[in-house]
Amino acid sequence: MNLLVALAFYASTVFGFTNHLLILSVIPLFFQRNTALKFSESDFKFIFFLLFIVIFSLVNNIIGFFILDDLSFPFFVFTVFSFLFYKLINEKVLFYLLLFILVEIFCALIQYNLGVSSFFSSSEKYFEFSNDALYFKKSAGLSASSSVLAYKVLIAFFIVDFLFKDRKIKFFLYVALIVGLYVTFNRTSIVAAISFFIIAHRAYLKALFFNRRGVYLLPLFLVLVLFLTPSAYSVFINEFSRGNADAGVDLSYRTLVWGHYIDFISNNLMLGNFSYKYISELNVAGYGQHNFHAHNSILMIFSSHGVLISILFLFLLASKINNNNLKYIIPIFIYSFAQYGVFWGLSFLDILLAFFLMTNSRITLNRND
Repeated sequence: MNLLVALAFYASTVFGFTNHLLILSVIPLFFQRNTALKFSESDFKFIFFLLFIVIFSLVNNIIGFFILDDLSFPFFVFTVFSFLFYKLINEKVLFYLLLFILVEIFCALIQYNLGVSSFFSSSEKYFEFSNDALYFKKSAGLSASSSVLAYKVLIAFFIVDFLFKDRKIKFFLYVALIVGLYVTFNRTSIVAAISFFIIAHRAYLKALFFNRRGVYLLPLFLVLVLFLTPSAYSVFINEFSRGNADAGVDLSYRTLVWGHYIDFISNNLMLGNFSYKYISELNVAGYGQHNFHAHNSILMIFSSHGVLISILFLFLLASKINNNNLKYIIPIFIYSFAQYGVFWGLSFLDILLAFFLMTNSRITLNRND
């Protein structure tokens, strides 16, 4: 059962498949006796308030039905399923997901050495490497794009931290995942992964630099930073600016898209797009006339739902953040600040967000598991 659940979750992120496959993850429940999803009182309270917000969004949908010409499915309903499906995840499901991600990183490494972005030449994201900048040498593994694999690598960092205590195992796995960040070179995922390490090891960093040894270590660290800064900064800017250091850090077309979405939100403050997903058609240099989502999950939810529903939902999520899950939640939102990461309704990342928000206990795996 656990393998089938993990396969359904993971397959939804693979090239050629969609989030609809997530529905298959519940099928194993019908073939095992005495199997049921167990919810705590805290879970029921959370889902009750979530349903309350969903009802608001459905009322918003009804208002929009009489106003909008182009209607889509009321996607926010699926958010409830994300906060139900997370109960299918246990330590074995996480372990299988980690294995799948490691296999995909290996595939991406092969692609990187072959000089292609994907095994699937039919993919619109397929290209052959022709530029020395890492931004133009990104492998997608088995995913539709390198950004999809990159967020799975980010999730894999969380899984390793969540499952394992053995430092040697964690170090080995982290090295493999860093390779995954390198061959995908998604700048947002890299920043999110760095934030994860800082938050996850903040106690160690504090003990290292702010004790008696820190009297010597902190100045030494600062000297090394000052010594390496000129060359390191040059390399950093060159890679993060797509190989054009003179242009500074390049945010692609995001500033234009973000500006449009901010304008839309300011003009439709209360009801947004009547809780229908807002996707705007924009004319962007290099892309032509094209449909763009906001490349920012917060802008997506505010543009779709308006201020009231969005704030209620975000406050509900914030109520579940604690010291145990902070190191997972903040990086997910950092990633989602420059990508449309969470808030699809029902998606792999939405389910993992629900899992890390709602699961307080630490699960560990021994070497023999």
